Amino acid sequence: MEYKKIAPAFLDKEAVAVVFATDNQYAMFLEVVLYSLIANSTTKNNYDINILGFHLSNETINKLQSLAMTSNVSIRVFDGNELIEVSGIKNISAGHVSFVSLFRLYISSLFKDYEKIIYLDIDLCIKADIAQLYNIDLEGKPIGAVLDETILATTKQREHDNKSTYLAKILKLNPPYNYFNAGVILIDLKKFYEVVHPTGDINQNILIDELFTHDYDYIDQDVLNVIFNDKVKLIDPSWNFESTIEGSSLDNPFISDDAKKFIQDPNIIKIIHYITRRKPWVMRYNKFDAYWWNVAKNVPSYNEIEAFFSANAKILEQDYKIKFKLKILYRFYSMLSALTIGKSRKRFHNLKRKYKNRIKDADLFHGFKKIRTEDLR
Repeated sequence: MEYKKIAPAFLDKEAVAVVFATDNQYAMFLEVVLYSLIANSTTKNNYDINILGFHLSNETINKLQSLAMTSNVSIRVFDGNELIEVSGIKNISAGHVSFVSLFRLYISSLFKDYEKIIYLDIDLCIKADIAQLYNIDLEGKPIGAVLDETILATTKQREHDNKSTYLAKILKLNPPYNYFNAGVILIDLKKFYEVVHPTGDINQNILIDELFTHDYDYIDQDVLNVIFNDKVKLIDPSWNFESTIEGSSLDNPFISDDAKKFIQDPNIIKIIHYITRRKPWVMRYNKFDAYWWNVAKNVPSYNEIEAFFSANAKILEQDYKIKFKLKILYRFYSMLSALTIGKSRKRFHNLKRKYKNRIKDADLFHGFKKIRTEDLR
């Protein structure tokens, strides 16, 4: 297929290049990470921010672009439908992960005219100048990323309990402890292109081939780890701190010393990453959510974010009231997933997980519901 390459916004100047991907539903949350990025920028750098959008309204696009209030910041929004053929990937998702995140697998095709670029998820809060990340020396590697603290902690615990691990059994990673989180990635486009398109043909993308030939739990993140496992420069973990680690005990032997350091002193964190489905706009359950809400107060869609949060709180309250019914449904689909095979088994397994998560979220929300609304923000 023909790819429409995106040219740099600052043709005659150096710039810190960044790319996001979103649809209309999540664009209001993208405003928050965008604001945090720009608030920590400096006038000595140019910032070339590119948004790959899917079904974005004109109002949404205007709100996103309104955040660029100085001449050294460019925010451009591109229609994802016009850039790539999305029909093959639009039905691929898992849990809270949208197919929009799969756009990062096409970066080598869309941004071929760039030298370097940073890919960022939208569930972030940036606390430092992103230029510092952009200027990290990748030492000849095609990408730079941070180890996935949560998945590696789970892996180490399973190994300690003499249980098989997803990284070794399914992904077959060697080394297994190089598993990185794909929500913050620094990319050398030339070297990245050489890996993704080994024949030089832009239409032969081994990331997409891997995506369609394997049914991975973490979809595109797993794909990137399989292909780049031994080709990644591991960077300072302060650039991608996973907020869920906050609930870990400092005596936990399965989390890293760096994670424990960040829990004790959040001021040294450069990017907070709100992984899992429990985003700060869904529920507030740890101290790092306050950083996100303090930024959110400044964005054009703050009222809509408030309304989303309140509506979700009502759903969680209702789920807590019908928790007994949810438990019955969970056990019912657990039984069906154990008795079936193939696609039916996967479907029932996903339904089992859905109701298990609803029960967990309702319990968690109930535990915090006495906190006053103003304390949540």
